[in-house]
Order: sequence, then structure tokens, then C-alpha cells
Amino acid sequence: MKEITITSDINRLKKADIIEQAKQKSSEISSWQNPMTAQVILKKMKLFIDTMIGANEPAAVEEFEQDKERWMDIASFSSGGVLKDYEKDPVYADLLAQLKQRKELLDLAFKSKDPIYDADGVEVPKVPVKSYRKDSLRIKL
Repeated sequence: MKEITITSDINRLKKADIIEQAKQKSSEISSWQNPMTAQVILKKMKLFIDTMIGANEPAAVEEFEQDKERWMDIASFSSGGVLKDYEKDPVYADLLAQLKQRKELLDLAFKSKDPIYDADGVEVPKVPVKSYRKDSLRIKL
């Protein structure tokens, strides 16, 4: 099994340097693995790193809180806010349900060759495409 190493002290690298090294390492991996195997390996590495970040974050937050002055140039902290439950308001919930129904009609009209009419007998227009989602490859871990 080959190793993937970063050639410099990662703590001193700038964001652009990390991106450049990551692109170079991606090319290296492709030289000894087929692209699909490489993608699976990289997705597993991302899961590993994301899990480490999540596990370390409580201690990092505690350290940040104890010595903000030291870390202020490279980090900031945002407190979680209040999430309001707007759907408990009957008027809001009704409007949301109406929007959902309208969206379903618009989706149907977009896909249909024949005209679609709403409950009031008004023709539902075919909305234009706003943009396209980026294609993506999903890897099952």
C-alpha cells in the first residue's frame, strides 16, 4: 500500500498551497490506482478526517474560549442560535402547504406535454430552467 504524505509542515501552509498539494497528490494516486478505486479511497479518507475534526472540536472550542486572543487571527466562534418553529403557526403552516402544492403542480406542468390546470381552472405555466445541478458520483462506504 502506498502512502500519501504532505511535503511541508501543514500547519504553516496557506490555503492555496494545500489546494495545490492536494491536486498534485490526486494525480499521484491516479498513477497507481484506477480513478474509481482512488475515489473510494479519498472518500474514506474524507470520512476519517471529518470524524477526527468532529471528535476534536469540543476540546478546540474549549481551548479557543480560554485563550481567544491567541487564536483570534485564525479562528472565530459562532454560538448556535434559536431555531423558531414557524410551522406551529396555523397561517404559516397553511401557506407552506399551499406553496408545496403549487410547486408540485409546477413540476407536473414542466414534465407534461399537455396543459395542466389548478383547482381554480387556471392553466399552470411551464416555468423555465433556472440552473442545473452539478453532476456527482456517489460512493457507498
